[in-house]
Amino acid sequence: MRNSVVKQAPEIQLLGFSLSYLDAKLKSEKRIISGLNQVFAAAKFHIILGKSGCGKSSLLNAISGLLPQNAQINGEIRISGEYKSNFIMQENNLLPWLDAKRNITLGSNLRGKKVDENNLLAVAKLCSIDEFLTAKPQNLSGGQKQRVALARCLYEDDNLILLDEPFSALDAITRYQLQNLIVELFADKTVLMITHDPQEALRIADKLYVLQNNQLKECPLPNSKTPRDFTADGFAELCSQLLQELGR
Repeated sequence: MRNSVVKQAPEIQLLGFSLSYLDAKLKSEKRIISGLNQVFAAAKFHIILGKSGCGKSSLLNAISGLLPQNAQINGEIRISGEYKSNFIMQENNLLPWLDAKRNITLGSNLRGKKVDENNLLAVAKLCSIDEFLTAKPQNLSGGQKQRVALARCLYEDDNLILLDEPFSALDAITRYQLQNLIVELFADKTVLMITHDPQEALRIADKLYVLQNNQLKECPLPNSKTPRDFTADGFAELCSQLLQELGR
């Protein structure tokens, strides 16, 4: 695997950022986020919690440039330096007619560049899928599919990673293993991740926020290194506080 990212991991700034959706039929506007000023520091793992429909996915879509045509943005999104981004969703974005190897190296193939076989094998081993490179997605488990998606990020050397509920459909053990893996693999990258699971957030976040009332509120974390153990000092208490916060 390459030893460094394209450039230093980027910082993301939201300056007076507002997001709403226009309903042409009803001639109405639904405000999702309003007047948000936020800095997501470079090379940190940022996690956003919030109720369904509060705008978490919309925020990630805005940062990635994937908003629908009826979305209205005010303010600015600034991403520093030279960056490459990758968006991993719950459905992992794999092309079902390609095997794992071709899904990982899709970018190279689209650009007409020769596949870097050494880099491919290195990232496949890191993600523990080197024995499944000839398998198509329908023959892989949910966890293996997400490992292929993670390997593609590493192969492409992306330094801005956006994760939208990537492990929500997986069993508890696989989810736990992949949480540990992404802490290791994305240590030098800027990561924004959405989850509904307070325990997952507390295990792997460097910075934790709740999106509520159109604003982001930063929340405390256990004073220990990620990935945190469920028995870490303060973990259970903070988890209870997050559940109460989300229930308001």
